[in-house]
Amino acid sequence: MRRRDALFPATARFAAVGYGCASGTALIAVCRSLGLTRLTLLSPYVEPVSERLRQTLAPAGIETPAFGGFEVAEEAHVVRIDGPSILQAAEAVAAQENVGGVFLSCTNLRTLDVIPPLQEKLGLPVLSINLVLAWHLMHLAGLAAAGETPVQLLAKRV
Repeated sequence: MRRRDALFPATARFAAVGYGCASGTALIAVCRSLGLTRLTLLSPYVEPVSERLRQTLAPAGIETPAFGGFEVAEEAHVVRIDGPSILQAAEAVAAQENVGGVFLSCTNLRTLDVIPPLQEKLGLPVLSINLVLAWHLMHLAGLAAAGETPVQLLAKRV
């Protein structure tokens, strides 16, 4: 079997490399950092597609008792889900259960602009796959301050 790091140029030096497709490892790292054990999960897909992520989180002690989806069957349509729709769906799913945070799944879901207002409204940490992956990579590469949360990282964006 080929080593995947052999696909990179031999002269390239990386402190960390991330794969952004619903990276359970990054999400677990953030949840542990924030002390989160119960998340609301909002996905653009039908529930069976998101079930694998839920199965990855469970052995790490992270429950996902509330789930909502946009029932999108084609990846190309995910980016068409607008911010107000994400806000409305996330609020509805978060109201289903007593949880410690909200996770917005899918790298193509446009979440950066909705995270701050959603977090303020819900009073809970709101995470997205792109945000947790960036946070995790920055920590692995030694570029993030100790104790810095993903939302603090988002607040620094230009």
